[in-house]
Amino acid sequence: MRFMLAAGEGEQLQPLSTVASGGEAARILLALKIARSRRTSSTHDEHENSLSSISVFDELDSSIGGRLGYQIGNVLTKLSLSSHQVLCVTHLPQVAAHASRHIKMLKEQRGPRIVSSPRVLDAKQRVEELASMLGLGEDAAAELLDGVAAGRNGR
Repeated sequence: MRFMLAAGEGEQLQPLSTVASGGEAARILLALKIARSRRTSSTHDEHENSLSSISVFDELDSSIGGRLGYQIGNVLTKLSLSSHQVLCVTHLPQVAAHASRHIKMLKEQRGPRIVSSPRVLDAKQRVEELASMLGLGEDAAAELLDGVAAGRNGR
């Protein structure tokens, strides 16, 4: 099977593998997962849904800004509410703010190697990390989290 992509209006269809960046490919995968999620939830096939219940996205935020990042965070939230567990590696606070659990990857030098280890952040640490990601104070991070919560609650 070969996926073809026309990356913009007036562009010719070309093989996805040759024209899409890592971020574009990840966003196309997200769109396919959403479409599949809608199909499986409409057919109520629990077995099929369980086979694809974990989605991992890396570089989803590559070459995008905060506005689109916020929208992608919304889409990831919707995917997670449709019987999917979503793991997203991101550098955008607008995506990270949508997570139900925030895990920070810590890197440290151990001899000749660099070792990565995960750290689950509590509520205070999460605000601090989002503030750091934003390059702003904790008030801005709290406002971002409040906006995400308001969006989830339909306000």
